[in-house]
Amino acid sequence: MRYPLRVVSVIAASVVSVLACSPEGAAQTSDEDLIGGEAARAGAFPSTLLVRGNCTVARVGPRHILTAAHCVYDEGRQDVRAEFASGRTIHVTDRVEADSVAAIDPAVFRPLTIAKVHVPGSYRERLVYGVRVLEDEADPDVAVMEIAPESEAALDGIPIASVDLTPVGAGEPVVIMGYGCEAGVDGPKDYSKQRLKVQKTRALSRDSQEHPGGWLATRTADYGHNVEKQYLFTPGNGATTEEASLCPGDSGGPVYRDDGQARTIVGVNAYYSFRSPGEDASRISVTNWHTRLDRDSRFDTGAWLASLGVRTAGGEPTSHYASCDTSKTGRLVCGAFRAKRDEAGGEASFGAATKEARSERDASGGWTWTQRFENKIARLDGDIVTIEEVSVAGACAGKRDGHYCGSFFADPDPRALYRCAGGAVGERTLCDLGCEGMPAGVPDRCRASKVDPCSKANAGDGRYCGQSLGDAGKALYQCKGKATFSRIECSKGCEAMPRGVPDRCKP
Repeated sequence: MRYPLRVVSVIAASVVSVLACSPEGAAQTSDEDLIGGEAARAGAFPSTLLVRGNCTVARVGPRHILTAAHCVYDEGRQDVRAEFASGRTIHVTDRVEADSVAAIDPAVFRPLTIAKVHVPGSYRERLVYGVRVLEDEADPDVAVMEIAPESEAALDGIPIASVDLTPVGAGEPVVIMGYGCEAGVDGPKDYSKQRLKVQKTRALSRDSQEHPGGWLATRTADYGHNVEKQYLFTPGNGATTEEASLCPGDSGGPVYRDDGQARTIVGVNAYYSFRSPGEDASRISVTNWHTRLDRDSRFDTGAWLASLGVRTAGGEPTSHYASCDTSKTGRLVCGAFRAKRDEAGGEASFGAATKEARSERDASGGWTWTQRFENKIARLDGDIVTIEEVSVAGACAGKRDGHYCGSFFADPDPRALYRCAGGAVGERTLCDLGCEGMPAGVPDRCRASKVDPCSKANAGDGRYCGQSLGDAGKALYQCKGKATFSRIECSKGCEAMPRGVPDRCKP
């Protein structure tokens, strides 16, 4: 998967984790002289599948299909996309080459009825649009499509891969793959015929993200730590032509541990990093990002998958997602945290859970499994749950006067908006639709609406300055089907171009 001119059909990461799927009926382009990657041999990765008109996926249970959350979730509706709703039919194939645009051939595509799509509650927590991974919190971009019992027979002959709970260290060999496009994120795309391509490679350390144009260069240290705890990195073709880069259509595809068996999955194709647009107009990734599934990941994603019936390997999953209570809060309160809450008086004492449990860094730089409630913060150390009271009294000490989202002060409630005055908390309010963090120098604010700004893109698909869509600030939106495909914060502001010419970030 080398891919200087064409992105290998590896990971279908989306340039905005909303629509990294391959649109049906897309314009056809030449597919000659493909550079990079290796076409998969029939039967080499038998658990890997293509969802017609969507992403690369893998079978990981009797009726369980592993994919990326952004492949199946509609962020504008804050719900699963309509085509993946319960009772809908999808079509999958294990052929390494498939005609995805022509009429469905029953000899190629297998019909599956959806029973339910599972998306982590933490992925749904933030009322944002665009690339979730680029927000201050790195969300677990993973989902499971649970197939109806009557469709299980349609998966006969497709083996079940296991999710590996053992972490992958930097330098360890892995295999990435996908059915995606082969010409760069912003290059020409041909989805009429798709083929599975693979690349043997090695995992990278977080240092790989310290490159010109990379996301971490303008982010806080905490952001970088969260991303490292949530994502596995591999080299892209933008770094060296000996490697392969993800491209829309690869999203959701499995990353296998390279042990010669092709049976254990350690990651899910999710996103990537690039050089600056001026250096690479086609957008060929420098690094690829894959959601971690191991027991040491920030959301212990492997345990969540195991709780759904996904097959796992590499030891027993933790009990973090056991005995979950969703009856009142709509967010998971599970395992040791639920037991401690119930023992100490229940929700009346703790308040509602404001976030799902996750690993959070402490003052010493270590990671602790943590659950945040309105009134308390619970931390798990071995088998011991410790409780601390939520205090906001000194939150504004040393801060300039103005409004700040509570997340800036580690407030457990994502709705909190503070007004700081003279170094003290002048007011703490809870925003109905959540608090919206603004660029440096602009006061944070309550989110005004759930309406997707791209719903106002009346001139059709393309790039729009946020100001023309009613979004103040310096954002540049890429709109598709009147939904946000990506949102980029332009450091020097957004430049509106003449009619017919896409808007752009100021150079």
